[in-house]
Amino acid sequence: MNKPTSPVILAIGAHVGDMELTAGGLLSTCAMQNWTPVIISLTTSEKSASATDDLDKFIEMKRREATSFVTELHGQSTIYDIPDGFLVPTDSLCLDLCALIRKLKPQILITHYQSTHKDHMACHTIVNNAVFYASLPAIKCEYPAYNVPAFYYTENWEDCSSFRPQTFFDISEGFSLWQKALEQEQSVQNCPFMPIVEYYRLKARTNGILMNCEYAEVFMKAENIRSLNKGNL
Repeated sequence: MNKPTSPVILAIGAHVGDMELTAGGLLSTCAMQNWTPVIISLTTSEKSASATDDLDKFIEMKRREATSFVTELHGQSTIYDIPDGFLVPTDSLCLDLCALIRKLKPQILITHYQSTHKDHMACHTIVNNAVFYASLPAIKCEYPAYNVPAFYYTENWEDCSSFRPQTFFDISEGFSLWQKALEQEQSVQNCPFMPIVEYYRLKARTNGILMNCEYAEVFMKAENIRSLNKGNL
């Protein structure tokens, strides 16, 4: 992955589709303002395949969808080769993401809030550790220590009730681009258990009403992490 010359917004999710849905509006709005969106998916979400799906073809489809989404935003993406459902906060994974954070120097970093979902909770812990490690000069790697200026957790439909909506971002500028990019993810469009794209679209409109704009996404500030949350683009 190359180091962009423009400001970076980095979103790290447990599965392909997680950050595209929960933070896609902000990622798209940043793209419209000449930022570089970077999405890291720690698994391909292959456990969401149906009993009749060919698993290898399903994984290929999910990887293709992730690439197509971020291409619409002129961004970058990486998918880790970790089995879906078995995401664990190992030191090696935390340190790998620590190095990536130092390399990319994101102005905004987004990940999951603590959740009832096993992989989302693991991702939450992994990224918290990585942000902390990235800030420590005593942890040596190829890149110097870096404090993330703004670190947020996304609002997910599976989140527990302790999520606190603290920071609203006006995503009206990037809303159409977000919806266009989501059209590239047919597995999300055809979600079997709920109309999930419509859910996040309506939530963005509701948040926009609360913020007195057309569309908005809401985030919770990371706490007790060595980062300085700023809250504005």
